Amino acid sequence: MFSRLSSKKFTPEQQRILRAHWEWAGGYALFWIIATVIIFGGIFLVFDYLGVDDNVRTQSFILLATVTLVNAIWRAVGALAARIEVMLTERDHDKFKN
Repeated sequence: MFSRLSSKKFTPEQQRILRAHWEWAGGYALFWIIATVIIFGGIFLVFDYLGVDDNVRTQSFILLATVTLVNAIWRAVGALAARIEVMLTERDHDKFKN
């Protein structure tokens, strides 16, 4: 319905490529999640200790949202890289086939 091309099943090679890139992106996403929890957990503990103004806390929440967005971008980049590699592999396969 959303595409003019009919859907097809991935070959084992394409599945390997997609899985490798998804795991690569997942590793970076996990890093960002851990970094976010550690850094912002520490920052907000310091904010509570120092009695920081709500204005600074709001700016910190905006920064936290930005880091979370970067996490989502890592996942999207991994999926995009996988799709590009699959397209290049198909092109090279068709080129040597003819």
